[in-house]
Amino acid sequence: MKTQLKAPCPLLLFVVAGMVFMWLFTLPMASASPGKLYPDNEKGHPQRIKHTIDPAPTITISPASATYTVGQSVTVTVTNLTENNNYGFDIDDEENNIITYSSLFGNSGNLLALGSGVTSGTIVGTFDAFSVGSNRKINVYLQGGNVVVSTARFTIQAPPSLALVTKASIASVCIGNTVATLSVTATGGSTPYTYTWNAPSGASISGANNTSAISVNALTSGLKTFTVTVTGSDGSPVSSTISINVDNPTPIISPSTNLTFCEGSSLTLTSSGGNGITYLWSTGDTSASIVVSISKPYSLTITSPTGCTASATVTPYRYNRPTATVSALPGLTVCQGQSVTLNANVGGTPARIASAKAPPPVSYSWSTGSNTPSTIFTPTSNTVVSLTVNDGVCTSLPINTSIVVNPVSSVSITAAPSAIISCANPGVTLTASGSSGYTWDDNSTATTRTVSVSGVYSVSATGNGCSTTASVTVTGNSTTPTITITPTAAPILTVCAGSSLTLTANGAGSGGTYKWNTSETTQAISVSVTNTYSVTGTTASGCQSVTSVYFDVHSLPTATISALPALTVCPGKSVTLTASGLPGGLSPRIASTFSAPTVWYTWSTGSTDATAIFTPTSSTVISLTISDGACTGTTAATITAKESPTVSIGASATSLSGGQSATLTASGADSYTWSTGATSNPITVSPVSTTVYSVTGTRNGCVGVAVQPLSINCTDPISKAISATVVSVLGPGNCAVNIQGQGTGSSFVITGPNGYVFSTVYRRTGTYALSATGVRQPGTYTFTASATNACGQTSTDSITYVVAGTACP
Repeated sequence: MKTQLKAPCPLLLFVVAGMVFMWLFTLPMASASPGKLYPDNEKGHPQRIKHTIDPAPTITISPASATYTVGQSVTVTVTNLTENNNYGFDIDDEENNIITYSSLFGNSGNLLALGSGVTSGTIVGTFDAFSVGSNRKINVYLQGGNVVVSTARFTIQAPPSLALVTKASIASVCIGNTVATLSVTATGGSTPYTYTWNAPSGASISGANNTSAISVNALTSGLKTFTVTVTGSDGSPVSSTISINVDNPTPIISPSTNLTFCEGSSLTLTSSGGNGITYLWSTGDTSASIVVSISKPYSLTITSPTGCTASATVTPYRYNRPTATVSALPGLTVCQGQSVTLNANVGGTPARIASAKAPPPVSYSWSTGSNTPSTIFTPTSNTVVSLTVNDGVCTSLPINTSIVVNPVSSVSITAAPSAIISCANPGVTLTASGSSGYTWDDNSTATTRTVSVSGVYSVSATGNGCSTTASVTVTGNSTTPTITITPTAAPILTVCAGSSLTLTANGAGSGGTYKWNTSETTQAISVSVTNTYSVTGTTASGCQSVTSVYFDVHSLPTATISALPALTVCPGKSVTLTASGLPGGLSPRIASTFSAPTVWYTWSTGSTDATAIFTPTSSTVISLTISDGACTGTTAATITAKESPTVSIGASATSLSGGQSATLTASGADSYTWSTGATSNPITVSPVSTTVYSVTGTRNGCVGVAVQPLSINCTDPISKAISATVVSVLGPGNCAVNIQGQGTGSSFVITGPNGYVFSTVYRRTGTYALSATGVRQPGTYTFTASATNACGQTSTDSITYVVAGTACP
């Protein structure tokens, strides 16, 4: 054994399972091999002097490998150790720096305590994350002394990421049972693991949810997805899901309502459950549909592919068919042409819905096309009528009724000599034939009868229990007609001369004729001559009657028109027309029966007086209507309007300058009067302003007027006070001076102090030089120039001039 050397007592700190341990120990040193002091490693572990001792112990790792993983469990076995000593373990790197004193390699703080006679030992542990790296080895050292043995170099790699594998005890279950056991297997990461399970809506976890395996229940059907979260000791969680299908098969039987059917028919019950569903009906059928024809409950059990079952039951109800009887009026045997009424009488208990408050109405269907409880028809031969009834649910079987139709005998009537009654033939003989046993509509039973009144006559005959009837229409009559003429005389028929009246005969009836004493044979004639008019009316049966009426023509009233002053006037002049007239009259035969009538007048102008005044503007026809209360007459008067002269004025000039004259000449009439009062023609005028001249011309007593405007054009007057000067200055020896002025105009004025005034006037406007004498006072003098044109318009202009100097005493 080598000599041990005492080294200073270093302080060793290390972390074990999250706690800090302190060891204070003395490292023994072999004298043959001086100790080497290594620097502190990156993990903060203390320095240690390592020596090799003889004989060397042996060390093995099981399993043997060049690479290990954090968390992997290994067994370290050491032999040839010294009894009664304590040995420790560590891991170092390629620089022999201590990596860890992981407590995973020993009990009681990494110590292997050997008792008396014990020279070997074993420690089981796992590698931690601090030891990850290459060129790692495990050292065994004597507690408080030097290293006695080391393993070969190996690599410690980080563990794989945390991975989860989930598993369900069953993939699909039935609702309401314990659904399944769910489990998760975690690998990788760092242990120990913690577990958290979460259930989806409609599912629950039975018991704790923080274990690797749980039991779950389902509350609703469908795919249920559970979530599990596993967290390693390093705090990194990983989640995974696992799904199971919760099956809840629901049997659906259709129809689910209206489960009724009628006697003689059936009902199909059908279920739909989805793919893989098997069916078992209470009838033993295993198909999805069955056909039933009996009222009773029917149940169905379906089984899903997962083995889950469910059942449903429906109870169809079969209704009995309704029944009916048919009665016939008058009976089931009728005569040809006779109508039959068939009445349906529904029997039995009508089918109805159990919950209905009242039975549904019954409907009817006859082969005749009727859909009412009764049908009326007229068979032409033996017939079978079919009826079906429906009580709102079911329809009856056809109910057939046979109708027998018996033929009838034929009968006819002849009329002699004809079927028309007339004055020549007042009686008609009717004779029945074609059968036997006749009965007339008056209950007589003879073969013949005679009638004298128009109408419809019938006879009936019976054979084979059936009767038949024939009829004949007798027309005409033997009554003398009453013939009338319209209009009727009230008191006489009269028209005015020139008019006519329509006379219309009546009373001969349909098919009758008329003949007038004018030889006309129409029902109406037009008359316009005084006379007595008669007409003979003959009915269709040859009976006649005569009537007449007196017709008179009324002569027309007459009138005359007189005019004052005459029927010829100038336009705008009035004419007075006066009417006088005589009334018309009737024929001498009846004139004495009426008093003399009064006459009334109406002028075309609207006046109704005998005298009317008119003012024509042109030749006019005035008409007059005279009335005597019965007839009217007309006359007219023509008022001729003379032609007024068309007067015009000719002017030598129509536009003048101030002071000019113009000659006006009138034409178109025989004499003239001017607006100036002159009666000569032509006239000369000299207006000072624009003036309108008029002239009135007379010819044949009628006048005409013309006008002529003359316009005056004047140039604007121009005035200008151009200049004013004084040649000398007032003062002693020069007591009066002259003001020399120049200006444009026709009037010039110079005014000054002490009432000085000098003025001069010229006949025409021009530019003039002037000299104002006798100016004796100094001061301001005003020079004004004025101009006036022929129209009297004036223009002025002024300037001032100051006369200097002094006035003489």
